[in-house]
Parts: sequence; structure tokens; C-alpha cells
Amino acid sequence: MKKYLSSKIISNQQLSKSFFQMDINCPEIVKISEPGQFVNIYFSGDKKIFPRPFSIAGAKNGILKIVYKVVGSQTLQMSRWKSGHDLKILGPLGNKFSIKTGGTHVLIGGGVGIAPMLFLKDSLVTKNSKPYLLIGARNKDEMFLFEDYESELNLSTDDGSHGFRGNVVSYFQALVDSMEKPLHVYCCGPDKMLEVLAAYCKKMKFDLQVSIEKVMACGMGLCQGCATKTKTESGEIKYSLVCKDGPVYNAGDVFFNG
Repeated sequence: MKKYLSSKIISNQQLSKSFFQMDINCPEIVKISEPGQFVNIYFSGDKKIFPRPFSIAGAKNGILKIVYKVVGSQTLQMSRWKSGHDLKILGPLGNKFSIKTGGTHVLIGGGVGIAPMLFLKDSLVTKNSKPYLLIGARNKDEMFLFEDYESELNLSTDDGSHGFRGNVVSYFQALVDSMEKPLHVYCCGPDKMLEVLAAYCKKMKFDLQVSIEKVMACGMGLCQGCATKTKTESGEIKYSLVCKDGPVYNAGDVFFNG
């Protein structure tokens, strides 16, 4: 059950040119959080009354980890918060990834989509799995993770400034033959990236779960602002609320260009 709590920031450190990691003292939310879920962070005294949703990047020992990118006034404000800052937070919200048994786990994150992949990786590691972790960014300046002994880490940049030159889906395709089958693929990133990956996984008959990024006002299904075209098990078309029914979906159930 989600909780609305007052918390305090433990640390808020810059990871790269535009990415930050915030650690929050929040044991009540940590103990009930699952990979794929998110939290709402509220901004007191801000003219923008709605909270901002952030994927959970880690939840351990009472500490909730958020990885975010500075893209506007609110995230810029967040980047200036110091240790001890009081915070209002609601969570965990949304559904979770369904972790498959056996086979090889492949985690793919593009841009801020890396955040939920980090939490999922942590969960897989506790199950004695060493997953592939593929991270894509525009350039090296947007990279913040360069080593990770818990995963098979593979990095790509659009401009070739670090790692594989090209997008992360192309890199995945280049690595597929070296991966032991069956593959269980999990991904978060921009819609176009998810659409291309979904088409490829469908062709290859790989299981794929996607975490969809949507602008959310309330984060609880009240405003209806994050409706996404999906289909039910019987094939019927319906509009799903990402904040409530998602953000995690089986890729075959989503109309990415609908």
C-alpha cells in the first residue's frame, strides 16, 4: 500500500553533466517497493502544484535512491537541495516487472530510463543472477556508470564518444548472438526506442517487458493525463493509465504509435 510521508534527503550528488542521484531516508516506502515502481516528489511553495514522478533506482537498508536528469525548473530546483532537506513523497506507485526464471536477463536503459533498470538489476543480483545491463546515451557527458561488477555492463553512445557507436537497441542486436538463450528482456526509454525494440523482440520471439515514460500530473489515475493505447488478453483495445495500470507492460500489449 502506497504511503504519503515526510522524509529527509541523505545525499544529493551530481553523477555527470546533467544527472544526479538523490538518496532519501524512507524505510516505510523502501520495504514495500518493487522494481518498476515509482514515487511522486512534491515541491512545497512551487507554482506548479502537481508532483513529479521518478522511477525508483534502488531501495535498500531504508534508503530510497532516485536517479534524475535536470531538464526543467523543478529538477533544477531538486539539484540544489542539500542533505537534511525536508521532502514530501508518495509511493510506491504503479506496478512492477515480472522477473522470469531461467534463461538470460537483459536490461536495457536509454537516457533516464536507466533508473528502473538499476533497481531491477539489484533484485536480480539477490537471486544469484548476473544480468546484461545495456545503457545508451547521446554522448559520454550523459554517462554516469562506467563499471559494474554485478552485471555484464555494455555502454553505447549515439556519437561514439564512449563504447559502441550507435543507439542501444542496435548494440543489443549486435550482442544477441553471444547471449545464452532464452532471453528475458526488460527496457525503459523513449517511446521510439521501445517501439523499435518491441518489433525486433517480436521478430526474434524474445520476451520483452517495457516501462513506459509518460508525463503524469497526479500519478494516481485521477487526471487521466497518461492514457496509453493498449490491448487486453482477448485482443480488445483499451486506454490504459500508465501511472495506475503501468508503467510496466508486456511489449506486445502496447500500441507505441497509437
